[in-house]
Amino acid sequence: MTEPSQGNVEAVCDLLIGQESAMAKLYELYRDVVPGMGEFWQQLAIEEHAHAQVMTALRQKFREGKLWLNSSAFSVTQIRDSISSAVTKINLAKQGPVAPIDALTGALDIELGVVENLFYKVFEPLEKDMIPEFQELRRHTQEHARRI
Repeated sequence: MTEPSQGNVEAVCDLLIGQESAMAKLYELYRDVVPGMGEFWQQLAIEEHAHAQVMTALRQKFREGKLWLNSSAFSVTQIRDSISSAVTKINLAKQGPVAPIDALTGALDIELGVVENLFYKVFEPLEKDMIPEFQELRRHTQEHARRI
């Protein structure tokens, strides 16, 4: 594993934070435009905001030398594609009511993409006490997919 540049890690962190923030925004919109599911989408939005905060904390851990960026385990294109997918769904949701099945299908598509392609493979903790944080983040995202 080669040590990445600080700027590269900052850019990847910013993308991952953007991913979580986009999902939170999508779920907030779904709260308002998907009939009968407001509380469900609100809870997911709150959790996505928390994920963005975790990513912000992980960026700081990298700065402190407690994380490595595993640049061979991810594609920046995948992250950008996931953000783009969320933005497309946001723009559709802004147009008015969204059928519950459409919202659920779209959200599941994004959540499964996150589980398969993003943060669990991006960072490698260098301290054993950080491993549970990564396991919890993964479990939490998998739980999102299960609930959806």
